[in-house]
Amino acid sequence: MTTTAVTPNRRAPGLAAVCAGMLLLGLDNSILNVALPSLQRDAHLGIDTAQLQWVTDAYPLALAGLVLACGRWGDRYGRRTALMLGLAVCGLASAFGALGDTPHQLIAARAGMGLGGALIMPATLSLTVGLYRGHPRARAALAAWTASASVGVVLGPALGGWLLEHFTWRSGFWVNVPVCAIALLLARPLLPNSRDRSARSLDPTGTALGILALTTLVYGTISAPHHGWSSPATVSVLLLGMALFVLYARRERQLPVPSLPLDLLRTPRYAGAVAVIVLFFFTVAGMSFVITLYLQAVLGCTPLQAGLRILPFAGAAAAGSGCVLLVPVRFGPRPPVVSGAAMALVGYLVLAGTTTDSGYGRTLTALLLIGTGLGLAAMPCTEIVMNAADPDHAGTAAATNDTTRAVGSSLGIAVLGSVVNSVYTDRMEHQGPQLPAGAARMASEQAVGALTAASQLPPDQAARLIATAREAYVHAMSVAALPAAGATTAAGLAAWFLLRRPGVTAPVPTKAPEPTDLVAKEPAV
Repeated sequence: MTTTAVTPNRRAPGLAAVCAGMLLLGLDNSILNVALPSLQRDAHLGIDTAQLQWVTDAYPLALAGLVLACGRWGDRYGRRTALMLGLAVCGLASAFGALGDTPHQLIAARAGMGLGGALIMPATLSLTVGLYRGHPRARAALAAWTASASVGVVLGPALGGWLLEHFTWRSGFWVNVPVCAIALLLARPLLPNSRDRSARSLDPTGTALGILALTTLVYGTISAPHHGWSSPATVSVLLLGMALFVLYARRERQLPVPSLPLDLLRTPRYAGAVAVIVLFFFTVAGMSFVITLYLQAVLGCTPLQAGLRILPFAGAAAAGSGCVLLVPVRFGPRPPVVSGAAMALVGYLVLAGTTTDSGYGRTLTALLLIGTGLGLAAMPCTEIVMNAADPDHAGTAAATNDTTRAVGSSLGIAVLGSVVNSVYTDRMEHQGPQLPAGAARMASEQAVGALTAASQLPPDQAARLIATAREAYVHAMSVAALPAAGATTAAGLAAWFLLRRPGVTAPVPTKAPEPTDLVAKEPAV
């Protein structure tokens, strides 16, 4: 492995630079969430609910499919080089999205931003580990990296809301361009360019299989509310996605040095950490998508108000990551992770009890519980995944960690978003008021569409439609919170049974001691 020497005075500025990169990724992943209603109201754009999910999901989907290959590329050609290339790609894709005029252009732009993120994300984590390897503050540096990712995800809606108050939804893309440019200028002087010259070349076939498998599953899930969950089209697409995943796993097992270290999953601690990360980000990403629409379509918040009301989640996540550092290392990762899962479970149950009479207080309580739980669980599991690899393969280890997050996020948005769409549409079709054909279709597809349709109706009919649409969406969100609670429970169980302290094994049965063994012996002289 070759690396530039890390001097003490470069550690803190270097950590600030990589945390800024993670903050940018968090912003990219969530800044458009509060713009979703604005996108739906843009008649020129003509975007429907399924396309809206694709705009949201294209980013984590591209990230999940490409991050392993990009992590391996960074190992081979330099992690700082990968970071700088990712920033350039992300900036160009953001400019393309800002100039887009069709849903497909926005989806392509978000996918391009995901490619940039796939280069940035493993580079930031491996650089963080490299900057502080063997340093007393190594765990604090990892906590800062974890917190910056969570903070970015939640700051995104607040910044997006402020931009929408003053500009159009296109500003959510434009804002990335100067940020990427500044980060590019700072990366080279502040960061070392570690690499592993012995790293194996990329595997295009395996990468393509992974992308196809995940995309197929997400497509089948997003289209399920329109075709029906039990329809032949939906079932066949989902089965095809599973078959592609099996082919991908077989391909990885045949490689001498696989991109995805499947053999590590036989290690209970590693498998438990991966399971917790996937399940946590499945719930957080999926319900963030749902809660953002709830704040605007049901509680009537402006984009800025909605973004500010999600901000406490960021503080809770940062506080949870900080609390992990207070747990003595000798206790292992299980106490904070199980505690985090329990807090998040309570948060989702609080959310499941939401009614049309519930105010922001219930949502705030849920956000604080879920955010603290995420902070408690994410950092120890990230530490386990990173410590499973030797320093030469830090990029691959970081990419594995990022893959688990991105896979969980993309599937969470697809699954929980589709649950909400299915329940909402069914409720509106059976309980909604009689409307003209065009207004009925608009109202049954999306809650924001119901508000738009109501503006074209007489006052009495509009009031009934808005009340029904809000009740239907609240019911749909409550239903979606239950599988989120189930996934969090599974994460807690995985942590309890798999995340044991290093070196702790089951006691080996031995025969009962002989009576003579119990007699005290004279000490040797």
